[in-house]
Amino acid sequence: GQKVDCWFSGKQLSPLYVYTLVAFLVPVAVLFFLFAAFNLVFLTRRNRPPASKRLFLIVTGTSWRDVFGQKLTAAFGQILSAFLLFWVPGATTYFIAALQCMSLASGERVQVFDTTVSCGGRSYSNATQVALPGMFLWTFGCPIFFFLAMLFHVRSLEERRWLLIFAFLNDFYRPKFFWWESLRLLFVSTLICVAVSPFPIGRPSFLTILLALYGSVFAVARPYVEETRPP
Repeated sequence: GQKVDCWFSGKQLSPLYVYTLVAFLVPVAVLFFLFAAFNLVFLTRRNRPPASKRLFLIVTGTSWRDVFGQKLTAAFGQILSAFLLFWVPGATTYFIAALQCMSLASGERVQVFDTTVSCGGRSYSNATQVALPGMFLWTFGCPIFFFLAMLFHVRSLEERRWLLIFAFLNDFYRPKFFWWESLRLLFVSTLICVAVSPFPIGRPSFLTILLALYGSVFAVARPYVEETRPP
């Protein structure tokens, strides 16, 4: 079959614009699909507890609606978090690639990904109009969202449904490690942005400094030493 590059040959839209648009829209589509699917499951099963659970619910006085809702909330959070963690780095690569330009011998500036696209042309403008919001929404927005979610639930982090979600994001997740986990999340996000940065000059040095700084802070503070110490 034809590749995307062939479909847009001779047109004002570059393949990178299509990739950037897909990278921006897919998380929105997945979020909508998961939200609709989980709500549909909840609406159809909220008043129909399984036979094996009915005696337990009667004895404990627990509502199946609440139990089922908590399970779906945890599953929704885990699936969405897993998808974003795997999707965002690749999407960030396309977002940054859409902004990269280089100068030809003639003096014209063209896109690095597709040298047929002029950096002053309409196709480049279209790609940047998607790439910049995409970087702010997904590349920087996801870590901020995870941090705000943990901050909002900081007083109820030992509850099972929140523990299942946030323990997936952080190996040693505990309420007392909240700020350390937030720092680690910020470090990983910064590392991704630097690794795919369109400015290669100084990148190895910056990565070395970033890794050294992160390692030194955690080596001195040793926040997880009690968790790893044998009983």
